[in-house]
Amino acid sequence: MKYKKLSVFIIILITLSLDLASKELVFEYFKSFSIYEVNIFPGFNLAYVKNYGISFGLFQAPGLGKFIFPTIALAISLYLLWLVKNTQDKLQVFAFSLIIGGALGNIIDRIVCGYVRDFLDFYIDKYHWPSFNLADSFVCIGVSLIIIQDVIEHFKIKKISID
Repeated sequence: MKYKKLSVFIIILITLSLDLASKELVFEYFKSFSIYEVNIFPGFNLAYVKNYGISFGLFQAPGLGKFIFPTIALAISLYLLWLVKNTQDKLQVFAFSLIIGGALGNIIDRIVCGYVRDFLDFYIDKYHWPSFNLADSFVCIGVSLIIIQDVIEHFKIKKISID
């Protein structure tokens, strides 16, 4: 049990640190040079984006975003911590820890800045995927791991019941 608590704490701390450090580094760079976008290579920019909404820039609400969205994210994170406490599945523990670390990174942004700092901008020609950050990536990876595990488990059960 001690090992699980420590590993959860370390994963959350690493994801949170990487997210906050990357945001700080990129946004300080932009402020230093008074720029809002840097082309890294064709199809990828670093961009200065203030996201007052949720995923993919939906629900842009500067007033609500500072209080409502962090409250919801915190409630979900607490629920995930409860799930971590009640599972022995190492992949789920890892996935939930990634999600919690990512959520905390964006919660801190909303509380401190009033918005989430997004900077990863992928595009093809003039069509841009909504900007995002490392916290969003950690959340997506965690959710993807859970979905993949569920799909694999579903097909294992199907296979067993057919035989």
